[in-house]
Amino acid sequence: MGLNEEVAILSRIPLFSKIGTAQLKLIAFASHRIVFQDGEDICRQGEAGDRAYILVSGTGDVYVETAQETRKISTVQTHEIVGEVAVLADVPRTATVRADGEVVALELKKDVLIRVMQDFPDVAIEITRLIAWRLHNMTIQIEAFTPRNTDDVDDDP
Repeated sequence: MGLNEEVAILSRIPLFSKIGTAQLKLIAFASHRIVFQDGEDICRQGEAGDRAYILVSGTGDVYVETAQETRKISTVQTHEIVGEVAVLADVPRTATVRADGEVVALELKKDVLIRVMQDFPDVAIEITRLIAWRLHNMTIQIEAFTPRNTDDVDDDP
C-alpha cells in the first residue's frame, strides 16, 4: 500500500481528523501496518508496552485476567487505539486485546505516539478522554462483579 493510501486511511480516523496532510504523511511513514489473524493477541496483559495500535479495520475483544478468571470486558472497534496506557504510563499492559476476525492495525512505537501527542494537542486530549472513559467503564464493571463484604458494616446506630 502506498503512502497516499496510508494518509487517506489516517485522515478517516477520528483521532487524526484535525491533522494536515503533510503531518499525516509523517505519521504514515513512521507507522507500520500489521495484520492480526482471528484469535491472535494484539497485545497481552502483563507484557511491556512499547507500542500502541490503531485499528484500521476489524475489531478486538478486550480481556482482563485475575487470579480467579479471565473476563471479557469490552470490544474495541475500527479506528480505536489500543495499548496506549502501557506506552504512556510505562507500565505493563493492563489487558489483553485479541483479534475478533482479521484485524489490520497501524503500529505506533512509543516515540512516534509521544511525538504526535506533543505536536498535536487535540490528539493528546482525545487519547486522555479515551483513557478516562475506559477507566470509568472498568470501574463500573469491577463494582458490578465485586461482592461487598457486609460483615464489617455495623448496622447499629
